[in-house]
Amino acid sequence: MKTLILALTLLTAVTPVTRGAAVFVLPNAARATNLTLVGGSATGFTNTGGIYTNPTITGGTFTGGTFSLSTNTGVTASQAVVSDSAQRITNSVTTATELGYVSGVTSAIQTQLDTKAPTASPTFTGVVTTTNITSSGTNALYFHVNGSNRMSLISAGHVEMAGALSVGPVNGVAMLSVAANGGQSAYFAGQVGILTTNPTVPLSVWSDGNSMSLGTGSNVSASFVVAGSRAFFGYDAVNARVQGGSTKGVTLAVNGSFGSGTVALHATSAGLVGIATSVPTYDFDVNGVIQSRGSSGGVRQYTGSATNQNRMVGVVKTITTTVANVGLTETNLMTETFPASGLAATGDTVEILMFGTTAANANSKTVAAYFGAQKIVESAAFTSSAAAWRIVGTITRTGAATQVACVTVFVDGATPVTTYTAPTETLSGTITIKATGTAPTANGDITQVFHRSEFKPGNP
Repeated sequence: MKTLILALTLLTAVTPVTRGAAVFVLPNAARATNLTLVGGSATGFTNTGGIYTNPTITGGTFTGGTFSLSTNTGVTASQAVVSDSAQRITNSVTTATELGYVSGVTSAIQTQLDTKAPTASPTFTGVVTTTNITSSGTNALYFHVNGSNRMSLISAGHVEMAGALSVGPVNGVAMLSVAANGGQSAYFAGQVGILTTNPTVPLSVWSDGNSMSLGTGSNVSASFVVAGSRAFFGYDAVNARVQGGSTKGVTLAVNGSFGSGTVALHATSAGLVGIATSVPTYDFDVNGVIQSRGSSGGVRQYTGSATNQNRMVGVVKTITTTVANVGLTETNLMTETFPASGLAATGDTVEILMFGTTAANANSKTVAAYFGAQKIVESAAFTSSAAAWRIVGTITRTGAATQVACVTVFVDGATPVTTYTAPTETLSGTITIKATGTAPTANGDITQVFHRSEFKPGNP
């Protein structure tokens, strides 16, 4: 027997439950007399409580016919249908549109919903695992603890953590800043490295250029402070400053690890300054030799006022390498280059001392001294054998290119010669100061063994 498909105005489709039979569930028993067959015939219906079973089709193959009800008030249009407790068809509260929402579902809907969270203010329990999070807006993503924001992912490209940690870039510059939170200090539990992954001290900075910068560059003070204000290093809005704390001195040392080495300079908390000593006992205490260089070198000592000052006496040059005459004409012996502007003020003076010996013979000999191109003294020819000779004198500045000189040469067994001259050397340049020897008979007749020049300042 063919399967019978019935199209009802109230039922979308009715499918036979067994071959040769069909089951029709009507809204209620009262509607049973309203079921009619159009275009065919059917006999053998059994009506029990509105359920008709065991239909039999007569008159040949059923084609073109439909079963219909004369009224459709049993269910509501566009509502899903269900069976009631009496196994009768009735409408549910679900609409046909809502029923269409489950189209394509492949597993239990509630199970799927249990794994989802709302897009607005979701609440999670347990561990949340995700592959990617995409968001937008000024403050793209917040992490809250106990109702308060603790971390934010900002659309500008950095992370903020409750005012304590900010990681750039900020304004296009990569940065890391750590700020106090709730009155507490920022804290690193281990050693911190900048441009190094292997710091060996609390803060290690590896850089071949400028390593650190302090302050904003404006004319305000900024400093590094050693704990307890024991030392300060920085800028005081006027000068660079290295300063000891209360009752603390300042030491500059070399050639050793920190806290050891050779003391190059030390300033006590009382203001005494020592060079090469850590225990100065005077305002300026030098454990060594003081040397002044430069075209106008020297040391000025103030005695009451700036207009009553004198530069202290100082040796300019000492030579002790022996030199003897060579050849039968005048020979340069010891030679000094006196510094340019060494006689910078009127009255400035250089005093010279030169001495030596002669060979043990009676050959004729002569010694002389020069200041620049000017010969300032010359002995008469002498024949003293194994004798000593000495030249002493003073050259004083009278102008930028004028001087006066008074020099004496002494020779054993000969009359001393004293000469007054007025050299005209330009003092802004270097000046040659030298002794010469003339021995027409033999080399080595005249030898110089010592030369020294000594500066003595004039009054300003």
